[in-house]
Amino acid sequence: MAQQINLFSPILLTPKRHFSAAAMLQALGACALALALLCGWSLWRTQALQRDLAATAPLHDSELARLRTALAALPDTSKDVQALEQEAAAAEQALAERQRLLTALGGDAAAGRSPAALLRQLALTLPAPVWLTDVKLTGQRLELSGQTLQPEALQAWLKDWTDASGTPARQPDELVVQRQPDGSPGGGESWAFRVVRNGASNGGLR
Repeated sequence: MAQQINLFSPILLTPKRHFSAAAMLQALGACALALALLCGWSLWRTQALQRDLAATAPLHDSELARLRTALAALPDTSKDVQALEQEAAAAEQALAERQRLLTALGGDAAAGRSPAALLRQLALTLPAPVWLTDVKLTGQRLELSGQTLQPEALQAWLKDWTDASGTPARQPDELVVQRQPDGSPGGGESWAFRVVRNGASNGGLR
């Protein structure tokens, strides 16, 4: 009995081999070539980095030597601290001396018992015919020297003298008035005087 065979049936075709020996060899060769290229590039970069490192090593050594020299040249900080402490102590002592001097010169300015207050009172109360040539304030001793054209103006001025506590006026401890011919600015007569008041270092004029 005759039979019909279909030669175009996929079942009867030879199966295709996707991973043949040739394809695997080609892939292996490509991988080997890529690996060789990567190794070559890595070797080239390593040599370049080594050359750069060799070039920068002397510069690094010189900078390190200069840094060590600069550190060695720095002053000792402990000595600086001691010097600063000594300067601070000297400054504090000078400040204390100035404060004591200011207190001695200023006195109780609010109560008008200071050399400045005394000079201000002298300037405000001194009459026009009387002028001072010297004012000395030493401890509890006040000495005034000057000239006047009118002795009576000097006497009236001295009557208003008060001491530091504001007690009633009292006569100066020493009063010297001498006539000075041709001693005035106009060529007339004038009188030189000297007034001493003890216990009036903080005194004033009313």
